[in-house]
Amino acid sequence: MTENDDDNAPADNVVRVDFGAARRPKATTTKAPAQVKAQPPAATELSPERPEKLRMFARLIEKGMVMVTVDTRVVEARVPPRFGGELQLNLNFSHRFGLEDFDYDDVGVRASLSFGGSPFFCDLPWTAVYGMTSHVDGERLLWPDSFPKELVSLLPAQARHAREPELAPQPETKPSTMIDVSGGDDEPPPPPRPTLRRIK
Repeated sequence: MTENDDDNAPADNVVRVDFGAARRPKATTTKAPAQVKAQPPAATELSPERPEKLRMFARLIEKGMVMVTVDTRVVEARVPPRFGGELQLNLNFSHRFGLEDFDYDDVGVRASLSFGGSPFFCDLPWTAVYGMTSHVDGERLLWPDSFPKELVSLLPAQARHAREPELAPQPETKPSTMIDVSGGDDEPPPPPRPTLRRIK
């Protein structure tokens, strides 16, 4: 060696080992938290001030599959074009379908449903919904005020009276517009047959 040689430089056949490396914490990389999809509200989380149709849908969907009856002529309703203009379109919703975009809130209910094996994102505002039927226990709810006028004659008697306030005494506070036609003295018509069915 000469005086110019670096005393700290390792020889060609020497491997430098850092014994302190084992004691130093390893560098960690931080990953951005995965996006967590917001869960739709549970029925018990909804106050009476929230839309009635939302509260009823949340209650029924917790039991299982729900068939929603919709007037597709409502401007904001989004369904496959071939069903545009339908007075009575029945669509099935269920948590068991495992649809990532299934959601419902104060505005309406939406999800990508299957039509002939092809998905289509349906967006149904509550203003377009006038009926809900539980596939689990047959509970059936109607909103006469939202019923297409062309189909009013098909309403059960108690629902027709609810749609025509002049036929019933006026209470001091406005009653709910929802009618449960699952039972009662009047024999309700059978639930509408689903026009669409999700095939798994």
